[in-house]
Amino acid sequence: MIKINIVELLKKENKTKYWLCNQMNMTSRNLNRIINGKTTAQQRYHLNILKNFANI
Repeated sequence: MIKINIVELLKKENKTKYWLCNQMNMTSRNLNRIINGKTTAQQRYHLNILKNFANI
């Protein structure tokens, strides 16, 4: 399992969770579930966006 600290990456890039939600076309509620590890079912599309954002 790969763990990405999304909040730290957002701070480093000077971006907001709102910005990331718009990039991923997802609600802030769902993004918060991902950040807090409350969900395991993610679409490949969203994972690719996170991967690109994290540069991995």
